[in-house]
Amino acid sequence: MKMHMTFVAVCLMLALLVPGFESKGDTTDPPITTPTTSNTTTQAPNTTTQAPNTTTPTTPPATTEAPPPERPDNHLVLRKDEKTVCILQNLNATFDVTDIKTGKVTYYDMTSAVVLKDNSSCGDLAKNESAYLTASWGEKDNISTLTQTFGIEKGYYYLETVELSLDGGKYNFSFDLPKGKLLQTSFKSSYKCDTNQTYEYTQNKTKGSDLTMSFSEVRFQAYDIEKNNFSKASSCPGDMPIPIPEVSWINNLTVYKDDNHTVACTMEIMNATFTVIKGSKEPFVFNMTNATVNQDSQCGDKNAKKPAIVSASWGGNNTIKQVFAYKDDYYYLQKVTLHLQNNDTKFSFDVNIDNLTDQAQVFYTPFKQSLLCKSKQTVKDPKHNLTMTFSDVRFQAYDIVNNTLSKEHTCAADNKMSSIVPIAVGAALAVLVIIVLIAYLIGRRNSSRAGYESV
Repeated sequence: MKMHMTFVAVCLMLALLVPGFESKGDTTDPPITTPTTSNTTTQAPNTTTQAPNTTTPTTPPATTEAPPPERPDNHLVLRKDEKTVCILQNLNATFDVTDIKTGKVTYYDMTSAVVLKDNSSCGDLAKNESAYLTASWGEKDNISTLTQTFGIEKGYYYLETVELSLDGGKYNFSFDLPKGKLLQTSFKSSYKCDTNQTYEYTQNKTKGSDLTMSFSEVRFQAYDIEKNNFSKASSCPGDMPIPIPEVSWINNLTVYKDDNHTVACTMEIMNATFTVIKGSKEPFVFNMTNATVNQDSQCGDKNAKKPAIVSASWGGNNTIKQVFAYKDDYYYLQKVTLHLQNNDTKFSFDVNIDNLTDQAQVFYTPFKQSLLCKSKQTVKDPKHNLTMTFSDVRFQAYDIVNNTLSKEHTCAADNKMSSIVPIAVGAALAVLVIIVLIAYLIGRRNSSRAGYESV
């Protein structure tokens, strides 16, 4: 009996180690709530809690609930008829107006806006007619309106023009946006961008004011709406599902084929640190922080045998140029040119590494795929006492489609790390199996002895 109890107990311990299946929540978008002009709609963020109507003070609760998560202030719906929705848009929007002469800035929030149906229109792709949406908010004497026109291109649509009137007509703006600058997505899909997106519009100096327009928590669709709800979402670059480390110096670099920043040809997200040893002094460490793309970057062209180049700068004086060459069915980081400068110590460092083929295997990526490499990867140049460390890398140098990174190719270092867990679990299970067998044999031996003794 003891033997069987021991066997059952060990088996239960073994069963507890077997991982279960996690139930995945429903990822379906929540239903769209049609905005109304009733005072019972969600209040703007600047609304304060009203005091009780009675004069008797109330005792505050012992605990305070956490505030609800921030949600878009505006839920805009345009209907083609009573049963059919043709435009959906959720967003937060702010407008900062700067007086050119005085420098004074006036801030406006778009809150609890409602659609003006008579000043809006459903688009018609068959007739190449653009959709436009007009919304208003504010009190009677301070009404503000925003009209967005969604232009049509082959395969996608985008925010083409903006007409804005603020504070009862005190400030008026009308302008075209570069293609793809804000709110761009393909047909039969919606657009999603939680990240704050800003566009600055500068008027002629004689008109007296400039505008900074910011959108965040955006979800919209202007064509091909089915069942009166958003279609599958296409995320903006800022919302790409890439594991971002808890650091403030992630770099997001995109090279475009055109001046309007419509079509991306190279996309790179990464952390980078450059360490230089000079004599017996402490090493100089340079963190690449909030880098921006330089004009000498270029798109790669396999047919023309032209490599992709990403040139970026940060900190005012630091620059890096990466050249991505290709061979057979792969592309890789071939050359790096660096200029590093520490203004405090007046230290300056320049290096040009012509051939990284032998030690930059981590950057080898198949064509039509993007590289994903969370692990820290080190590239050394002993000749110049330079160590380059890259981490949390996600990039693609060729064959980008719809401004989106392609299927992930995981680097060797990440594969090595991911294989450690199943090996460890397998080893633990093997040890437990051995323990179970030993316990079983011991129990059986003891039971056999007890039988002989009873005889």
